[in-house]
Amino acid sequence: MSKAGAYTEGAKGETTAQYKPAEVAVILVLAIAAILYLDLCFYPHTLDDAYVTFRYSEHLGEGYGFGAWNTQGERVEGYTSFLWMVFLGAGHAIGMDVRTVAKVTGIALHLLLCSVLISFPLMRRRPRHRQDDALETTNEILLAGLFLALYLPLNWYAT
Repeated sequence: MSKAGAYTEGAKGETTAQYKPAEVAVILVLAIAAILYLDLCFYPHTLDDAYVTFRYSEHLGEGYGFGAWNTQGERVEGYTSFLWMVFLGAGHAIGMDVRTVAKVTGIALHLLLCSVLISFPLMRRRPRHRQDDALETTNEILLAGLFLALYLPLNWYAT
């Protein structure tokens, strides 16, 4: 597909890359299926560093406060991400398992990230005077979404 033939003129002088919604939908469905399959393959396994945050989150959710590695004694900030610990602690406070909250949230965010990147060609609009690099950028973003869907370390970290 050449740059000149890759665009159609839309309303108000805008140009749109010619990606058919059905083509992007098929790619998106295949990517979602791949993400779900790979993430569920890694689901039974949890990286050991996550358990540090899980312990802090459980103690926060049980009312022991921030930095409670043990229920009694000195407070120590040993968690990696404060907001992630608070998020998981809130899940634990309402009765959910911290590991389940972390894994389901990770998978959902992985799906969201790749879906937005893959769907980008449908949302892409650029003024006519800037069409020199618009197609390449759109293709790169779509490929980034596909590669992230199949990138095994991200599948592992998402779960």
